[in-house]
Amino acid sequence: MAETTAPDLTARIAELYETDALDEIIRLIESTPGYEHDPELVGSLARAYGAIAEPGETERLEKALALLDTVDEKDRENHYWHYRRAYALFYLDRVIESLLHWEKALEYRPGDEDTLDFIRMSKNELVAERFFHPFRERVETIAEEFSKIETELYDTAVLGELGRETALARIRALFAPVANPKWLFELSEEKTEGQGGKPRMKLTLSPCGWFMTAFPMRECLRRLAERANARWTFALGIEPLHDPESLMRLVRDAGKRTLHGSDLRVVPQRLEDGTWRLGFFGDDLLGVTEEEAPELFEALEWFVRKSVGEAAQMRWFSSMNLYRRTPDETGVPYAEFADFVRECVPETQTFSMADLLSQETVVDRRPDREPDCDVLLDAFHLETGCAPLHNGYGAADRDNMIELERQGITAGIFMIRLSPEASDKEKATARDALEAHLREALPAESVLVTGRGSALRYEYVECFAWESGPVVAAAHDHVQSDPRIAWAAFHSFLREAGTLILKDLESAPESAEEGADEGADENADGRTDEADVKPEARTETATETQPEIQPARDDVAAAAEKEEPARESPIPIAHA
Repeated sequence: MAETTAPDLTARIAELYETDALDEIIRLIESTPGYEHDPELVGSLARAYGAIAEPGETERLEKALALLDTVDEKDRENHYWHYRRAYALFYLDRVIESLLHWEKALEYRPGDEDTLDFIRMSKNELVAERFFHPFRERVETIAEEFSKIETELYDTAVLGELGRETALARIRALFAPVANPKWLFELSEEKTEGQGGKPRMKLTLSPCGWFMTAFPMRECLRRLAERANARWTFALGIEPLHDPESLMRLVRDAGKRTLHGSDLRVVPQRLEDGTWRLGFFGDDLLGVTEEEAPELFEALEWFVRKSVGEAAQMRWFSSMNLYRRTPDETGVPYAEFADFVRECVPETQTFSMADLLSQETVVDRRPDREPDCDVLLDAFHLETGCAPLHNGYGAADRDNMIELERQGITAGIFMIRLSPEASDKEKATARDALEAHLREALPAESVLVTGRGSALRYEYVECFAWESGPVVAAAHDHVQSDPRIAWAAFHSFLREAGTLILKDLESAPESAEEGADEGADENADGRTDEADVKPEARTETATETQPEIQPARDDVAAAAEKEEPARESPIPIAHA
């Protein structure tokens, strides 16, 4: 049962809010014995930390979130808990997540103007999200901080296993602004004749099979390599152990079980698309339950990566199953699985993460011919280096974009339309010119172009924006200067987001102006009676003319439930 806040303490906190004495509120509540067990005091403390923080001030905003996380589930179902959580998320550059809580807060207080203001601002921000701390800035900070402590990290890591774990803990903390809990960090020594006989220290980052997140991970390592000295090397993806004895000695905890390389056996089965399904059995896996399966699969994927390398595992061996009891097949001892792969899939020997991330999936499909269908559903030809972005978009799944947003990244497509009389060749030429401009006018630290395509209504170029402001500005400048382009826009891979109009010569000037007015006012004063704070207007894209925001369609959720036209879906990552 939650404790009840003393009336005099509640009154005192209210008085302090009237004078904006947020530091005093924090000191008062944190000096109150047992405040941690009082949801009202915890909420007031979270409110104070959120209100005192500057937009994008990570430490205090994350403190507010951590406090709200301690509130019991039964005490969360109210306007204030969701409002305070949404507020902290919004200014932590996690707008997609904040919107869910703004909408929940509105359910508890229908018509609340402050909440409605934030909902409007959030939806506008998601059109072409700009971050207080974009990915480019975060990575630069990580590389700079690493260069300051790399000697200390090296000296610690070479002391042995305990030293490596200590160094790894510091490296994980350094990467916190961009990493997620699934990222795997490993440190190992590389023998070398240079460095006065001292080994190089090798930092390996693994996306643990999450294909999309390998792209920002690669960018992080690229920037680190530019700043670090010769005692360090960096690798994306786990590389194989070529020594069978080392594979036999591998041990990995998975929940309540411990798996041993010496115990595992593998039953490989080739599938029609050229990939393989791997069945695992052994004494360590006898009697496995459904509840244990997720952690066991993660551990077994790690064993496969150690055997054949992460690039090969993601490309050919991502399908797995477990045997609850010993099957009739004898299988292949785990330590010999790499030999089996060398014989049956010889191309794995030279296949790297660079190869994996440089491949493109090419898909020709039947488009949706509804004139007002969602963006990308009318695409009939796609060339993409990151199929999961398309798959998530097609399923109206937010997870990919939530992950990118947490890193300060947006991903989306720049669309262009020429005159109706333009030939297919002219359309492709204009699209190629836009792609070339994004590649050449911007540094690699700002953008990564991942593909292109053709739709019934437009041509498009897709990309990751490591720093969205300059990317949108560069695209805007290009389309404005290209007389062939009659209409241009940006849409992120967040299906429900609106569209940012970059150029529109197809509409009458009066219509264009009306459309711009329809967009929500980004500078709205969302002053709240709760914390007496004002939503911080994010920096506008520096363009000669202000792009127009086209709100998202109201029926996007329903559209996701409609029967879609037949097409190749989902788009496979594996390539010929």
